[in-house]
Amino acid sequence: MFLEETGDSSQETDKNIKKRGLFCLSYNIRYQASLPDT
Repeated sequence: MFLEETGDSSQETDKNIKKRGLFCLSYNIRYQASLPDT
């Protein structure tokens, strides 16, 4: 995870990181679920 902005917008960035984290998590779950079992 990386910070696009720091300092004055740290609170907003923290929200964006959490939102991005949830999106990545759900995307990874969906991606793994679509993979054929090996």
